[in-house]
Amino acid sequence: MAASCSDNCGGARTEMALAVNAYNLKRAINVLGARRLIELLG
Repeated sequence: MAASCSDNCGGARTEMALAVNAYNLKRAINVLGARRLIELLG
């Protein structure tokens, strides 16, 4: 029987969130350019 998701999905959820954030950051850099993104963040 498979373990319930409430026991061991926290790590997978965190890993997926990091992957999505990395993808979105790369996309923002491609769309805006690194310098413009740094200007907006800083």
